Parts: sequence; structure tokens; C-alpha cells
Amino acid sequence: MGEGAGDGPDVSQAVSAARPVHPYVHVVVVAVVGALAVLAWLIVFDEVNKLLWENEFVTANPWMFPVLCLPFSLVVGLLVKYRHAPTNLDESLLDSLSGDPSRIDWRRLPVNVLMAWASLFSGAVLGPEGGIGGIASKIAAFYGEKVGIPVEHRSRLVFSTLASAYNGLIANPLFTGVLGTELVKDAESRSRNMPANLIGGSIGYFIFLAAGSSGLQDYLHLAPAQPYEPVDIVLVVLFGLLGLILAVISGGLFRAAASAFGRFEGREVERALAAGVIFSIVGVVAPILLFSGETQIKTIVADPAAYGPVVLIAMALVKLALLAVAFKSGFLGGPTFPAIFASTCVALAISLLFPGSRSTCSSVGSWPAS
Repeated sequence: MGEGAGDGPDVSQAVSAARPVHPYVHVVVVAVVGALAVLAWLIVFDEVNKLLWENEFVTANPWMFPVLCLPFSLVVGLLVKYRHAPTNLDESLLDSLSGDPSRIDWRRLPVNVLMAWASLFSGAVLGPEGGIGGIASKIAAFYGEKVGIPVEHRSRLVFSTLASAYNGLIANPLFTGVLGTELVKDAESRSRNMPANLIGGSIGYFIFLAAGSSGLQDYLHLAPAQPYEPVDIVLVVLFGLLGLILAVISGGLFRAAASAFGRFEGREVERALAAGVIFSIVGVVAPILLFSGETQIKTIVADPAAYGPVVLIAMALVKLALLAVAFKSGFLGGPTFPAIFASTCVALAISLLFPGSRSTCSSVGSWPAS
């Protein structure tokens, strides 16, 4: 096999006297390292988050939300202003990960780790995937540079490590492998990266499975769906359109938040504190709407009738608005769990209004774009 256009030597030519280790060996090694590093990061986050926010004193005293939220919001602002920490301000998560892997600065890894923790510990409405992506990609970039992997092969390391790391959330090696491939813009490079990404995704899957993580599998512990009937096809389409409406609404909320927080240009600390004030107020009034929503939505699913359709829809809209605030005020995170929270609230509201639709309400989806 000859050289591939625009992508350097083919993998089959990558083993030589100067480089006796096959690139896929490096893919395996860095996928293991990336998955273990992200797993450790998630464990630390989970334990500290429980210590901060789930102790009896804090849960019994809502006025503690500003006491905890504002200091971490201040840290976020300081990291952005003085350490140029990564944020979700100007691009979506996938955009930030689909650039040129050779331009990833692994020296920013400590700042990435701290920024992701501070953003999540503040109570901001964000999921952990924004931090996970940055950590995994920088680990791969560090490994590639220190081991001396040729530049033309480093994309395999980066995207296979991303596939491995994201299995902590998705728990599906095929999905994360394909996602890593789709992040590659060049079609020819995309096909070359697929095997490495599937390897990385599988490694991450087994590592997180061994650690007891089931990701989104049976995440909400819903009752099994009834066998589908022809009318369900129509309902699925209708609920899909409803999800599209939610996405459009969230897009409008993102634009409004961008306009509001755009007034703080050059004042990163004030911008983060302004968002912290918003989160603090919501935390005092309705703490169930803060954080990613990963655990809070399980409380709602357990007894949606306790809230009622109107409140559930209002909660969904407020959750999306708070997600927009977090994204456009300079915090770092992802939209996955907040979007699940919002779409599930709407689905449960519909199930209360039309009980027969409960089996198909899960098709409602909302994926905000930054």
C-alpha cells in the first residue's frame, strides 16, 4: 500500500527499525491511560461534590447555595481571565474537539482539570463531558509528543482516547468509536481513524464497566415499553418534532444569554460572578434545577404527578435557560444531562396529560447548540 494523500505514510508502513512499535500499540496504551485518568477525575468530582452539596447541613439550609456557589464562580472567572482556561463561549463541544489534533496544547491540561471541576462544583447547569473531552485530548497529545509519535498518526491517538473517555457517559463502544470518527473532518482520514477509534471505545467500555459504571444504560430506570403499534410511528414523529421545538427554544435562549453576557467583554471575573448570582438565587428557590440534572431527574421520574404538567414544562424551560447562562458566562461543561433533564420533564408532562402516550414520550429530545 502506498502513501495516503494528505495524511502521510500508511499505517502498514509505520513499523520500521527507527519505530519498531506499531501505532496501534500506542493507541491501546493511550486509550487505557485516558480512560483511567478520566475515571479518576470523575471519582474525585463525585466524592467532592457529595461532600460539598449532599451533606445534611447544606440540603437543610438553602441559604448555603450562595456561600458555596460564588467562590467557585470566582475561581472560574479568575481561571479564564488570568490562565486563559477553556470555556464553551465561542464554539460547541464537538467543534472544539474536531480541530487539528496537532494544535492541542497538552500544557493546558492542569488548567483544564481545574476549570472543569470549578465549573461543576459551582452548581452550574452543565454536564461533565466538556471537561472530559479536553482532558482526554490533552493526555493523548502529551503522550504523542513525549513518545515521539509522527504527527500524521497523532489524530488516531486523540480521537481513540476521546472514544475511550466518553464511555464513562455513553457505555457503548460502537457509539463512542463512531463519534470519534465523525469528529474528523477529512473523509480519507476519517476512514483511517475508524479502527483506532473502535479500539479506544472498546477499551474505555470495559474499563468503565469493570469500575461499575453503566453510563446511560437504563439511566432513568423506566418501566419497559409496551410493544409498538402502527399509531406509535405517528406519535414518535410528533414527539421528535416537539424535541425540535425544544432545540429551537434553547437556541433562542443561547442567543439571549450571549447578548446579555456579551456586555461583560474583558470583565471575565464579573461575568462569572454574575452567573454565580443567578445560580445562587435558583439554588435558594428551586435547588432541583441546578447542577447537571443527572440525579435530580431521577427524583422527578419517580413521582412526576407531584409536580404537574405546567410545573414540569416550566422546569424544562428554566433548565435550558440556566444551561445557556452557564455556556455564555464562561463556564466549562456539556449539555447532555441538562438536555436529558429538560426533554424528560416535557415527556413526563405529556404523559400526565395523555397517559397512553407514556411509552413513546422517551422520543422527545433536546440538544441545545451553543
